[in-house]
Amino acid sequence: MKLNEKIQLLADLKEQWQKNDENWQRVVNKAVWNNPWYTKENVEQRVTYIQNYFLKMDNLNQFSQKYALPDLIIQPKIIALRIHGQMPLDSFHDFIALFLSGHTVQLLLDDRDKPLFMYLLNTMRKINPAITNHVQVVPRLKYLRYGA
Repeated sequence: MKLNEKIQLLADLKEQWQKNDENWQRVVNKAVWNNPWYTKENVEQRVTYIQNYFLKMDNLNQFSQKYALPDLIIQPKIIALRIHGQMPLDSFHDFIALFLSGHTVQLLLDDRDKPLFMYLLNTMRKINPAITNHVQVVPRLKYLRYGA
């Protein structure tokens, strides 16, 4: 996927997500049930922030220009991201940055935040199945090499 396709995918995700459908409400309820620190209100507050700032088309374009993100990386690296789940979708901004960087993102999801992230990843797959080549959810991180 080229950079502009990824940006469009994130903008389309925002549009789908804002529909606030019954499936999303079930996912929120499951996440609140899984994590006693989550409340429906703080999940909704976090979602609103992500939708209005991280997934805003202008902000995504500015981010890609500010960091001179390449349109396409010929030999992408695999970058692991451990999602801790202390706050709802706490590392979503990290995911966006890695996804737009052009590298393959390996996600290790905390069980407490997994329903929220999986809903978003599955929605992204429905919009553009090519994301499957760029984002992987793994049960554990192995064969890690630290450093540049």
